[in-house]
Amino acid sequence: MKRKLLFLLVAVILGVMFASGCQKRPDKEIAEAEKALEAAKEAGAPQYAPKEFKSAEDMMAETYKLVDAKKYKDAREAAITTKELADVARMKALQRKQELEKEQRNKQQMKQKESYPGTATLAPGAVTGEALNEEIQQSKVGTGALGEGVTITKLPPIHFDFDKYNIREQDKKILQQIADWLKKHPTVRIRIEGHTDERGTEEYNMALGEKRAKAARDYLIMLGIDPSRIEIVSFGEEDPVDPRHNEEAWAKNRRDEFVIIKK
Repeated sequence: MKRKLLFLLVAVILGVMFASGCQKRPDKEIAEAEKALEAAKEAGAPQYAPKEFKSAEDMMAETYKLVDAKKYKDAREAAITTKELADVARMKALQRKQELEKEQRNKQQMKQKESYPGTATLAPGAVTGEALNEEIQQSKVGTGALGEGVTITKLPPIHFDFDKYNIREQDKKILQQIADWLKKHPTVRIRIEGHTDERGTEEYNMALGEKRAKAARDYLIMLGIDPSRIEIVSFGEEDPVDPRHNEEAWAKNRRDEFVIIKK
C-alpha cells in the first residue's frame, strides 16, 4: 500500500511538472537576441531602419514579459524572433548607409565635373602629363572608392573567391598586364583598393579587403614594380559595385581596384 502511494505521488509530481511546462529559462536565446539588438543599434538601425528596429525592440520586451510569467517555451520563440528582426534591421541600416554614402560621393563628383566642364576631373595630385593624356581622356574618372584619381581600361580590377585573398590564375594575367603598363609609365603611382562582399562582420571584411590589396601589391612587386609606387587601402564591404544581395553581385564586389593617384 505504501509503495502504491509512493508511485502515485511521484506520478502526480511529474504530471504537475510537465503540465506546468517545467523548462529551463531560454538564457542562451535571450543573450543572442540582446547581442543582435545591440549590433543593430551600433549599425545605426534606430536612424536608418527605425521600423525594423522598433519591431525588434517590441519583441524583446515581449520576451522579457514571457520570462517573468515563466512561459519559457514562448519566451524562447520570442527571443529567436527578436534576433531575426534585429538582424534584418542591422542589414537594412548598413545598406541604407552605403546608399547614402554613395549618393554623397556621386554629388561630389558631379560638383567636380561642373567645376571643370569638358575636361577629365582629377583629384589633386592625380595624373596629368601628355604621355597619359589620351588614355586618361578615354578613362573612367573617379571610379576609385575614394572618388579620386582615375582608373583606365588598362588597369582593370581583379576578383577573388569567397572568403579568399589568394590571386587566382586568371587574375595573374591581368596583374602581368598591369605590371607591363606600369613599366611603360615609370613615374606613375597607384593605389590598390581592396573590397569584399557584404557577408561577414565589418571588422572581418575590412581585414579581408586589406589582405586582398596586399596580395595584389606583393604580386606586382614580384613582377618588378617598385614598392614605393604602390599604396593600398581596404574599403571592406562599404563600396559595392553591385548592391544586390545574391551570388552574382557578391562575385562582382569581391575585387581589387587599381587607381592612378600621382605621376
